[in-house]
Amino acid sequence: MNHICRRLSALAATVVLSVTVADAQQWRNVGSVEFTDGWLSPYFLGGNSAVINVEAQLSEDGTLVRLLEPYSSDSFGEIAGYDTTSWGAGRYIIFDISDKNWVTLHSECEAVCLPAGVFGDSELPLWVNTRGLYMNAIGYDRDAVTAAGMNATYSDGKIMIPQCMVSFGAEPDAFTQSFGDLPVSSVVDLTSVGLTAIECPGHDEADAPVRYFTIDGSPVQDIRNPGIYLQCRGSLVYKTVVR
Repeated sequence: MNHICRRLSALAATVVLSVTVADAQQWRNVGSVEFTDGWLSPYFLGGNSAVINVEAQLSEDGTLVRLLEPYSSDSFGEIAGYDTTSWGAGRYIIFDISDKNWVTLHSECEAVCLPAGVFGDSELPLWVNTRGLYMNAIGYDRDAVTAAGMNATYSDGKIMIPQCMVSFGAEPDAFTQSFGDLPVSSVVDLTSVGLTAIECPGHDEADAPVRYFTIDGSPVQDIRNPGIYLQCRGSLVYKTVVR
């Protein structure tokens, strides 16, 4: 697991510092977003969530959103009362928003690694999870999870996680709990960086090609130059920034 995190850390450094053509085709920086953290902040705030300002990226096809080292941010350090720079270094939270009514989380790497003394006597890696995904992993079908209102969704530029849990392993059914008396929600608000999806004439999202336009509507072949672009895929349009 550590060698995966190190590789991801090296990739993050490349992407954040300079966007090459190859990097732009994989992840595009979209700027700082508001992340209402219901995973780790409740441990330090008596069960309450808190807003963290964190850098975000969007995948080339618009289906993945990645928060960059959210638990290394200054705003989270103020919440925790520690220097948390090393806690989330090289670690991300990745959301799959390809199904707007069933947002999932990628678990290639833990989201945070708490040092010894913060939560027990040993170093503790933690993965983010949701009650809905955990229930699905242990046997409840998607319809049951959705009927209970525990499915994570993406709508109007916001990722909504109704009940946040943390897992003590990468497996979907690993031991999971919340850091509050009751699970609280998380929200990733992408509207501040112009990633609100809007309707436009197009094809089915699964088969449609990705097309790029300048902010004034002129088509472009790629997005190698810094600037603001519109990405159109099927019936969705996203505004994205290349720096």
